[in-house]
Amino acid sequence: MDSAREKLRRANVHLGSLSRVLRRFALRDPYRIGFRTIRKDKTRYAVAIIDGWEPLPANIPLIIGDVCSNLQAALDHLLWRCRIDADPEFAGIIAFPIEESSELFRANSHSDIDSLPFKQKELIEQAQPFIRGNDRLRILQEMDRIDKQRLVSVATATEEMKKVHLVGYQTVPEYETMDFEIRPDIQIEKGAELQRFSLDNLETTGDGHPADVLEFQFLFTQPESISGQGIITTLREVRDEVQWVIDQFEAIS
Repeated sequence: MDSAREKLRRANVHLGSLSRVLRRFALRDPYRIGFRTIRKDKTRYAVAIIDGWEPLPANIPLIIGDVCSNLQAALDHLLWRCRIDADPEFAGIIAFPIEESSELFRANSHSDIDSLPFKQKELIEQAQPFIRGNDRLRILQEMDRIDKQRLVSVATATEEMKKVHLVGYQTVPEYETMDFEIRPDIQIEKGAELQRFSLDNLETTGDGHPADVLEFQFLFTQPESISGQGIITTLREVRDEVQWVIDQFEAIS
């Protein structure tokens, strides 16, 4: 199981690199809230928008691909070790089977595991998503397949923010400053609208209050099965599932 563990270790190295890249990007405060006025029909509005904006580092999806490639390879190395133990002359190509349902698992011919001892075949079946009750291995399989042809798609989206200051306006006649909320999961693009306010009961103040920094999260946008899920959280869960599989095999070796 040494090579499977080594692939898992490499995945962890890449996951650590990814975490640092995301953290450094976030520390730059890449998105700021800005304000502009618009007119629609006869009403004027103050509009909170995403003003300051930086593109995501181009290496983020590349590192994600490295994480997934090593995790998938860890499972394949695990199966290879089992095949060699069962047949030292084996020289074929194998892939750790991952199926969505028991029907598919039994219907598809898995010649890679036919010659394995019963206990190992049982562990492979127990590792399937339909037994484990989670989709983490299927997610890994899908992301690894995508990465072989194109980059996995990621984006940033807003976090929920409360009591954001409406810069430059106050209520009339109370002369109070206004706060507003930003809802979560608005995909971040330069100029994207966050909130709007009718100017009927507002007046400008000319205050120099700085606009707030926009709080945000890193999300997958593709594949569809993980769209909207956090990048680091999802990859850690997938990593933990692969580690669980390796642990089960080591326990009987």
